[in-house]
Amino acid sequence: MKAVFAVLIFAAVIIANSNAVDQVIGVITPTDSILAMTTVQQRFRLGQVVTATYVFTGASTTATVVGIRIRDRKPVRMSPTIAITGGALNSATITLTFTSQRSFGINSNVTVYGTP
Repeated sequence: MKAVFAVLIFAAVIIANSNAVDQVIGVITPTDSILAMTTVQQRFRLGQVVTATYVFTGASTTATVVGIRIRDRKPVRMSPTIAITGGALNSATITLTFTSQRSFGINSNVTVYGTP
């Protein structure tokens, strides 16, 4: 009985992780450093589209953002759209705007890569 329960829990974890969506903006190489890691969240509103903004400002003026990895914690059809609304890649600052699907919230892990 315990073995069956353990298999069911293992299968649920695999299914939950397989539904997550990874998006990469820019090019991330193995030599790039992680400049920031955060979670962007916004609660859903029934029948409405919600937005959330994430602003990254480098710790120094020499820091440059070369790539961003966004791991959404929702299935593909529920994932928000992401747009760069300020700054740019290869600069010290960048602003991302997340726009949800109607009646869904936002829950994404954001990792910024670059050179310090």
